[in-house]
Amino acid sequence: MSQSWKVGKMPKVLREADSLLAPVDEVLSFLDAASCRFVFRRIRTQRMDWEQRREQRRSGSSLYLLDYKSGEPDGVALRIADTRSFAPLLSSDGRRVVYNATFHASEIYVMPLDTFKPVQVGFGAHPHWWTNPKTGETYIIYRTENGMFTGFPPGKTMRQKLGANNEPLGEPEEICPYGFGGGISRNGRYLATGYTHLIVADLEMGEYYQPLGDRQLPDGENQTCDISLPPDDSERLMHLRLTFIGRGRHDYFGIVNFNGSGYVKFPMPEGTLEWQTPEWSTHPDFATASGTNPDGTYHVYLVRLSDLATLRLTRDGGYIHAHMWVGTEA
Repeated sequence: MSQSWKVGKMPKVLREADSLLAPVDEVLSFLDAASCRFVFRRIRTQRMDWEQRREQRRSGSSLYLLDYKSGEPDGVALRIADTRSFAPLLSSDGRRVVYNATFHASEIYVMPLDTFKPVQVGFGAHPHWWTNPKTGETYIIYRTENGMFTGFPPGKTMRQKLGANNEPLGEPEEICPYGFGGGISRNGRYLATGYTHLIVADLEMGEYYQPLGDRQLPDGENQTCDISLPPDDSERLMHLRLTFIGRGRHDYFGIVNFNGSGYVKFPMPEGTLEWQTPEWSTHPDFATASGTNPDGTYHVYLVRLSDLATLRLTRDGGYIHAHMWVGTEA
């Protein structure tokens, strides 16, 4: 990869109507912040059945960017045209986005938000940012395969170092013989992932454990997905839960300590059918999550973790897989 990295052409960046977004003052007041930024993927076809959703995940979705700043009358919503993305994530400074093209292993890109020129940095699934706390060097953590699994996750977990211009430096390094899709803890010690079971890897000790138990419970309480690790040093993780297998709905998402203690449930907003794609923000007290409406569309919600409060961010039913960067606090 180090010999073949390439910078893509700048895509068209189109301003979208912002009338269906929450007002700037309302959002910044909820966050007690002076600015924030969001990335999303846009659902091209709404009201999809299961097979249509599977196909949509395979083909990827349009990448969107939303900016809020104190003193500005409106948010700025941008569509990054002709850019396929899945689960995009902002860097800790809010200046770059990492994403791969589809649900399955595909090209991984970093896009600086000053030039919008994507740099291909690898090939895999579920890329996450990581800054080495000892050296300050920037890495992308990803897995080589993605899919549903019942035992240990398929593929491997890799680490790719980036240079000053986001170019990959050297070859990717394997850090785990299994494919973990939830990112890495800030200290670089832990990985997490989930589908049938929630699994944590302790890279320092070479151990794997399951905070919620080692078997599938009859009501589906152990089914987990959409794993997210916090931006601080707390040994917690966020995950989406599927309860009552026959009904097949994600009634809540939760946060649990690595040792299985301190479980917190985040119930759905009134009128929402189920939660989807919870993601920790760059601030430890805030997350985003998408709520599925009865007609099959989605709204994105801000979630304040300390008091379980929610605020609906998008109003047109078409965004999912949001990630939030929170700027300097007011």
